[in-house]
Amino acid sequence: MIEGGKIKAVGPQLKAPEGARILDLPNATVTPGLIDMHTHLLTLQGLHSENLAVDGLINSPERRVLRAAGFAQSYLDAGFTTIRDLGNSGYYLDREVSSAIGRGYIPGPRMICSGPIISAIDGQFYQLPFKDYDRITAAEYRVVKSVDDAILAVKEHVNHSAGVIKIASWGERLGLSKAETEAIVKTAHEYHLTVTAHANFDGVIRDAVLAGVDGVEHGYDISDSTLALMAKRKVYLVPTDVSIRQGIEMMKARNMPADSATVKAELQPLGDRLRRAQKAGVMIVGGSDAYIELSVTRGDYAKETIASYVEQGFSVKDALRTSTWNAAKALGQEGRTGVIKPGVAADIVIFNGDLEKTFRKYCSMYMQYLKTGRLFLKANNFF
Repeated sequence: MIEGGKIKAVGPQLKAPEGARILDLPNATVTPGLIDMHTHLLTLQGLHSENLAVDGLINSPERRVLRAAGFAQSYLDAGFTTIRDLGNSGYYLDREVSSAIGRGYIPGPRMICSGPIISAIDGQFYQLPFKDYDRITAAEYRVVKSVDDAILAVKEHVNHSAGVIKIASWGERLGLSKAETEAIVKTAHEYHLTVTAHANFDGVIRDAVLAGVDGVEHGYDISDSTLALMAKRKVYLVPTDVSIRQGIEMMKARNMPADSATVKAELQPLGDRLRRAQKAGVMIVGGSDAYIELSVTRGDYAKETIASYVEQGFSVKDALRTSTWNAAKALGQEGRTGVIKPGVAADIVIFNGDLEKTFRKYCSMYMQYLKTGRLFLKANNFF
């Protein structure tokens, strides 16, 4: 029972008050609004492109914002009512999109924005001529060069209404120093902002955790000892994994062997680390990292990420939890969203059919996905 935009009661035998609108959907699955904790609405990379820098170089800020409006709509259509956008968005173009949604100019989910990723030297761009690092990187990242500069960078983000601080660390190139990372975390926490770290390799992940970050993005290579440290410090993991179907599409585009057995074998280490993380007690939070131009919408791409967790051994319940309850907890919204219970906002999506069977059907029929169309039917959103 929903009244005034909030859930008033939940149960099998509610008595509808006089004049209430009744939605009779006996064959549907009702869930909290889905949450994608790792999006890039302002970035699009073709399957054959090798560098993230290309998009910002060939597209104007205006085009990127207009394009992002369509991506935002696709998330809402897919059942995502909240997304956390984590950079590669020029200088606060994410805030422009978020503001437009908030003012009702365009439809879309509520957005928590990081603004430009705080990084060292060349951000995350590969293969750029050395003379262009400063010019090109500065257009997309907030490059810091000292501890004082790192503190200033966080304050700039606060002034631009960032909802989270994202830092970038890479194992193969010089990243933020320990002192710089600690300063970023300390300053962000003083302003009640959380910090999440793009970190792929075990040593870098461990350094970020020891510096006090709240979350780790990707985390492709993590040792059991680092997972134990993450669990002890309550640092969540956002595994931006791809489904087998997505893997096939990506590998085919690169003229690589793309049968299901090959892709499944390639993805097995990711599944292993996911199960080890769960066993260690690390909170797993759903995030798609959708920025590559695939044959599905951004919203469906994000739902496939949830399905990928099922492919890797999660129960449907645990996979769905990553993008509802767990995500809300990571956002500091525990008990206010990501759950259906009396007193919380009526942030609800309704899926046609049995969602658990749909997930399992997807995971067993990924090879037929492109031929049969969407296995997830479009969600209706009620606020």
